[in-house]
Amino acid sequence: MDRQMEQLLSMIQQPAFLVKGGQILWHNPAAKNLVFCDQQLSELLEGGQQFYDQWDRENLLQIDLKIMEIWYTAKVRAYGDSELFVLLPPQKSGHSASAMLSISAYLRRVLHELMNAGNSMLDQLAELDREVPEAANMNRALYQLLRLCGQLSDSGKLVNGSAELYLERTKLHEFMQDFADRLGPVLEECGWHLEYIPCDTKLRGDLDRALIQRALYNLVSNSLRHTPKGSALKLQVTHGGSEIYFTLSHDGETFSESFGPGGEQLGLGDPDRGVGLGMVLLRSIARLHGGTLMYTSKADGTGVVMTFSIRKTCDELDLKSPSLAVDDCSGLDHSLVELSDVLDRELYHPDRI
Repeated sequence: MDRQMEQLLSMIQQPAFLVKGGQILWHNPAAKNLVFCDQQLSELLEGGQQFYDQWDRENLLQIDLKIMEIWYTAKVRAYGDSELFVLLPPQKSGHSASAMLSISAYLRRVLHELMNAGNSMLDQLAELDREVPEAANMNRALYQLLRLCGQLSDSGKLVNGSAELYLERTKLHEFMQDFADRLGPVLEECGWHLEYIPCDTKLRGDLDRALIQRALYNLVSNSLRHTPKGSALKLQVTHGGSEIYFTLSHDGETFSESFGPGGEQLGLGDPDRGVGLGMVLLRSIARLHGGTLMYTSKADGTGVVMTFSIRKTCDELDLKSPSLAVDDCSGLDHSLVELSDVLDRELYHPDRI
C-alpha cells in the first residue's frame, strides 16, 4: 500500500484495518489496541467464518467480530485484493437498557387498559348492531403496541445481559415447518409469497423457541418493509459444521437502499421504517445462541440476503419448565402481532381476530 493511500485510510476516525489472504495487513491508529498486523482474521470471526467465505466481495458486507471478548459489528468492502474492515461502536448497556425495560412495563399496563376498554366498546356496539369502520385500525394499533412492548422488553434484557435463555432440544424441521405454515397464508392475503426451503437433513437443535421465533419474525418484518407486494420472500434453513443457518432473501430494495452508508439500519427515528430494534434483537438473539448475523446484497446486486446462525447444541442444556412459558402475545395470533407494522389493516377487523 502506497504512502498516500495509507495516509488517506488513516483519516478514518473509527477503528479500521485491511485484511489480505486472511491476515490483517494494516490498521489505523484507532484500531491499534484492538488488532495487530499479521493477526489471523479467523480469530475474530467467532462462528462467522462461513459467512465471510461465502461473501462475493462485490457488495457491502456487515458481519460481527469478537475482539477481546467484546462484540463489534464491522462493515466490510473489497479494496483491490484486500478487504477494508471498519468497526462500528460496540453496543452499550446500562441506562439505555433499563430505560427500555421501564418503558416496556409502562406501555404494557397502558396497552391492557386500552384493550379492555376497546373490547368493552366493541361488545356494546355489537349489541346495538352497529358497524365500526375504524375498529380494524384500532385493533391494528393495539397489536402494534403489544409488539413494541415485547420488543422493548426483550431488547432491554438482551442488551444489559439479564435475559434468561431457556433451551429446548427441538426438532428443527417441525419447528420451522410450523412457522412457515402459519406465516405463509398471512403473507399471501397481503400480496406477498413465502417460499420455504427446509434443511435437507432433519436436525435437532438446542434453542429458546420463543426468542428464535421473535428473531424470525423480525427478519420477515424487516424484509417486508423493503419488498413491494407481489414479490416473494425465500426462507431457507441450512447447516454446516456445528452451526444452523436461517436465511431470508428478497428482491426488494438493495442493501445500500435499506441501510445507511455505515451499514446502520435506516429506521431509527423514521416511523415509516420502524423503530430500529429489529436488528438489535436479531444480533443479540443470535449471539445468545452462540451464533452471529450477516447481511449483504444478493450476488447480482439486487435485494438483500440476511442470515443469522445458532450453535446446534449447547454443553449444558437448561430445559424449559412449562411454568416458565410466557406468551408475550397475550394469547393472540403471533403472526398478526409480530408483523402488525407491515400487514394490511383488513386482517385486524373484529370479525377476523
